[in-house]
Amino acid sequence: MKKIVFILFSIFIFIGCKNDVPSSTQINPIEMEEVQGDAYSALENSLNELVQNENYSIGVNSSYILKKDDENQQLFGMDGVLEVDDIVHVAQNIHANGNYSKLEGYYYNDTLYADYNTVTYYEKMGMKEVKDTLLAPLEPYLFVKDKLVSISQGKDEDGLILFVMELEKDYAKEIFFDRYDKNDLKNLEDFSIEENQIVYCFDEEGHFIKESAQFVSSFKQNNEAMGLDYKLNTNRFMIGKTEVELSEEEKQAHSQYVNYQDIDVSQIAVSEESSDIGATIEETFRKRLVSRLNYEQDKDNQNVYHVEYNDNEGYTVDFDTKTFIYSRYGIDYSYNWKGDKGSMGKCTFDYQNSAQSDDCQKETVDTLKEIKTYLEMELYYCGLNLEELVKEL
Repeated sequence: MKKIVFILFSIFIFIGCKNDVPSSTQINPIEMEEVQGDAYSALENSLNELVQNENYSIGVNSSYILKKDDENQQLFGMDGVLEVDDIVHVAQNIHANGNYSKLEGYYYNDTLYADYNTVTYYEKMGMKEVKDTLLAPLEPYLFVKDKLVSISQGKDEDGLILFVMELEKDYAKEIFFDRYDKNDLKNLEDFSIEENQIVYCFDEEGHFIKESAQFVSSFKQNNEAMGLDYKLNTNRFMIGKTEVELSEEEKQAHSQYVNYQDIDVSQIAVSEESSDIGATIEETFRKRLVSRLNYEQDKDNQNVYHVEYNDNEGYTVDFDTKTFIYSRYGIDYSYNWKGDKGSMGKCTFDYQNSAQSDDCQKETVDTLKEIKTYLEMELYYCGLNLEELVKEL
C-alpha cells in the first residue's frame, strides 16, 4: 500500500490547485515556561530514557502551502490516524489539486488489508512500512548539537516538557529532505530553507507525545520565484488504552482482497474535493463529524451533533456550549473545551491545575481525564486538533 500511496500523492505536486489558504510566512514563537539548564543534554537524556509502549494512537496532520507573489496560495494536505493494538488500524485523507483520496486499512498477521478509494487489496509488510504510509516521522530524532542555531527547554500550560529547536539552514535543508519531505522536492531549482522550527513534547512519565515542525522555503519554477511552507503536527495519545477490534465477518471480507501487485494503479480514481472544508476550524469540524464520522444533527438544535456506536455508548458535540459529552449506560461525562473543564453530576474537574470538587470519586476523575482524549481522537479523525479549535474561540 505504501507504494500506491506514494505514487498517487506525488502526481499532485505542483500541477495547479484550487484551495486558497491564509498567508503563513512567519513562524510563531512557542509559549512556555522556560526551564534553565543544558537543554540539549536534557533532550538527549529524554531520548535515551524514552518510555515506549506497544499500545497507542497517533494523529498526524501535514501540509504543503505553495506561494506565488503573495497572492496565489495553494494547499496540499494529508491527515491520518494510526491506532496500534494487537490489530492496527490506519485511516488517511489526502487533499491535493482539488481532489480527495481516502485510505483505511487493518494490519494483522504481517499483512495490511486496505481500502483505497473503494479499491480493496492486501500487502505483506512490516510495522515500519505501515507507519511510513502516514508520510511523516512518528519517532523523535536527536539532531546534531553543533548544527543547532538554538535549543530551549520549557513546560507548557499542561505541564508537558517542550524542546524548541532551530536548525542551521543547510542542515535544515538536509533534515527536511531526509526526514520530512516525501515528494522529492530536492529536485526543485534553487531550493533553500529560509526559516525552520521543530518542537518535541514529552509527558512526565517519559513518553514522546507530540512533534510540530515547520519549514519555510523558497525555490524557482520556470525561472519564477516561489515559496513553500511545510507544516507537520503529530500527537500520540490513548497510550495503553487504545482498542482495535475486528469481527469475524470483517476478517472474512479481508480474505477476498487481492494482492496489491494485481492492481492497475492508473485505474484508482480520485474524487473531487469534498465540501467538508469550512471557513473556520469549527465549521470544518461540524461538516466532518457528519461526512467522516457519521454523526447526525439534532432535529431540534442544529448546533448539536450525536452518534451512537453501540447500544450503551455515544458521543455528543454541543457547539452552543462548546461541550463534548460521552454517554455510557445513561451517565453523561462532559468536557468543555472553552473552559478546559470536565463534569459528571456534581463532580467537576479542572484540567489546567488537576483540581477536583469534593463530590468526585477517583473512578469518575479517571473517566473525565479520558473524555478530553476522546474529543482529541474525534478531531484527529477530522484532520484537526484541539489546540486549533480552542485558539479560534
